[in-house]
Amino acid sequence: MKKRLKDSKEAANYRNELLKKQKGIDPIIKEPITKPVLDHYHFENQHCREVLQNEVNAWEGKVQNSFNRYMKHLTD
Repeated sequence: MKKRLKDSKEAANYRNELLKKQKGIDPIIKEPITKPVLDHYHFENQHCREVLQNEVNAWEGKVQNSFNRYMKHLTD
C-alpha cells in the first residue's frame, strides 16, 4: 500500500497496523520484531514498504547506499 503519512502519530499507527498484518515477523530475516521501524523509500515518493527490525533496516540502508555509490562510480 502506498501511503504518505502526515505526522509521527500517523506513522506510529500505520507501523502498528502493518506489524499486526506481518504477525510481528520481519520479512527479511523471518524473526520476531522487537524494535520495529517503518521502512520507506528515501527517494522519489518515499512510500512506506513494511515494518523491519531496527538493525535490519539500518543494514538494508547501508547496502542500498553502497550499491548506489558503486553504480554512480560506474556511470560517471
